[in-house]
Amino acid sequence: MAKGQKVTYSITEITVTTGRTAKIEFRVNGRPVTVEVPSDLKAYFTEQFSRPQPTANQKRRYATLMRLLESAYCKGVEDGKIAA
Repeated sequence: MAKGQKVTYSITEITVTTGRTAKIEFRVNGRPVTVEVPSDLKAYFTEQFSRPQPTANQKRRYATLMRLLESAYCKGVEDGKIAA
């Protein structure tokens, strides 16, 4: 390569979900967000957290998971703004 010549690299990552999907809904800063996930993951999520009378431990675990999900979502949005 000649001196002073500029090289630009562009890397694109694409994720393709195949098969049946379902949606998990949660709130971020009071606004609804929907994430599409594989159906089996949604079924496991529902099995773990959907109860008519959840115990105190189940409520804590669900709240912790939702806070982690919200934080990860916000970080992804922030990183997307930096990359743009």
